[in-house]
Amino acid sequence: MTAQYSPSYIDDLFERKDYVGIHSLIEVRARNQKVPDECALFSRILEWAGSTRSGVWQYYESLKEEQFCEVCRLLEKFGMREVKSKYQEGMQIWQDSDASTELDRWIDAHESFIYSSILSHAHGAISELKQNENH
Repeated sequence: MTAQYSPSYIDDLFERKDYVGIHSLIEVRARNQKVPDECALFSRILEWAGSTRSGVWQYYESLKEEQFCEVCRLLEKFGMREVKSKYQEGMQIWQDSDASTELDRWIDAHESFIYSSILSHAHGAISELKQNENH
């Protein structure tokens, strides 16, 4: 059985900029269907950018090569080239604590841009997120 969401609930998540709620919605949808690239980008970059609270190195430590390549593809597809560059840099430097601290600082300094960009892209797929499987 798949989760059903009312369109007004989804609208409310986006209006309130509830990043955690939107992430949860996307991840639940992804269990039973392929989500649009805009949504995959939102979830993966939110996970990456949010990792600075504990140190970005932990994000990279558990990252699989195919996941890394997919995130790079999505960042390129949606024109987030500076973020892609930093994302790729992170894979190369995550074991160097000084360099990963610098990356954490960069993410923190650009957090507003990163979050507003991924929210905007995910909002572009809102009609697909509103489609419940039984409707």
